[in-house]
Amino acid sequence: MMDKDIATLRIESLGTRGDGLAPWRGATAYVDGALPGERVETRITGRRGDGFAAAADKIVEPSPERRQPPCPQAASCGGCVLQHANDDLYRRWKRSLLTDALRRRGLGDTAVEDLAVAPTASRRRTRLGVKQKGAETIVGFRARRSHRLVPIDGCRVLTPALMRAIERLRPLLGHLGARELELTESATGIDVVVHGGALPDLSGLQQITEAAHDGDLARVVWRDRGGLTPILSRRDPCLMFGGTEVVLPPGAFVQPTAWGEERLAEHVAACVAGAGHIADLYAGLGTFGLRLAAIARVTAVESVAAMADAMKQAANRSGQAGRLTVERRDLARAPLSAAELEPFDAVVFDPPRQGAREQAQQLAVSPVPCVVAVSCHPGSFSRDARILVDGGYRLDTIWPVDQFLWSHHLELVAVFRRG
Repeated sequence: MMDKDIATLRIESLGTRGDGLAPWRGATAYVDGALPGERVETRITGRRGDGFAAAADKIVEPSPERRQPPCPQAASCGGCVLQHANDDLYRRWKRSLLTDALRRRGLGDTAVEDLAVAPTASRRRTRLGVKQKGAETIVGFRARRSHRLVPIDGCRVLTPALMRAIERLRPLLGHLGARELELTESATGIDVVVHGGALPDLSGLQQITEAAHDGDLARVVWRDRGGLTPILSRRDPCLMFGGTEVVLPPGAFVQPTAWGEERLAEHVAACVAGAGHIADLYAGLGTFGLRLAAIARVTAVESVAAMADAMKQAANRSGQAGRLTVERRDLARAPLSAAELEPFDAVVFDPPRQGAREQAQQLAVSPVPCVVAVSCHPGSFSRDARILVDGGYRLDTIWPVDQFLWSHHLELVAVFRRG
């Protein structure tokens, strides 16, 4: 088998990773780049889970919903998986990532609002691979299911400011030993973290400094096994959460688009309106908590010291220290107990991709009247939602927000209420 089995397959549906799914030899073939309804000549290239991976050699009968991808690298770059589908099919598939996950947990009757989709060229943070190949430095995303780098050339997802920073840094990175490049566009400029081996020598540091000045970058930090070494800081990279300015720690998590952050924050604020005391769990830099402190008392809980400190300092500078308190705590190891949750009128939680199983279990036996979940993974969200519903909460409404355009990632806001 493997690269020798040729099969003409009829694609029945799209999988969660954007592959076309077709039956083959009693199992499922996952066909890169194929759309529902298409007949495709394929090569079976290997096992994939309980099924088979397949490469599409020829689209024999194309779908009327197929289109020419707007990016010339779409077929090879692993950053986007469904540029070849038209907008209607793409939106149906993206929304189905949530509705299918809910259905598998017995929550298929939940009200799911229309999908909100980010504009192109709006993603303000990214992490890219770097490789030196002869005289050429390649900076790009990984190819699908591969370690091979696909060079970025006019990416339709990243902001123009990020693209300019990449082009300015690209000639330097490879020969200085960089392996990855992490960039965040802040309100005050681009924050850069270079992941590499040993810190460059004086000549290399001078080259980076000159590039940062020429490209008007806010800050450049080098990360190696020894930790973070600041190379230069021309000004603090900052974001505004509501009316509060937060200085970003190097490599800090922020929402991938400013557009999406505003929509998530609007839904969260509307859901907790009227609450006097709110817990903001997995609070990060205070994306929601600093905004909510304008309307309520907020207790923000975050495990990462640098982000908790940045949030606390922002609250102090803005005069919100009396309305927002910050606690460092690993909620996966030590979730707030039902008794600790009792004083809150509402709880907001925004966990990483693995979800908040342990905290959801405590919320399920708590008296909190309103719980708002923000999630970047429909599967872990649906698991946690099931825990809350089994504990007596009613899952009212979910708002899906697509910040990772043309990818299989999806974010959402959901509100749960007691009674």
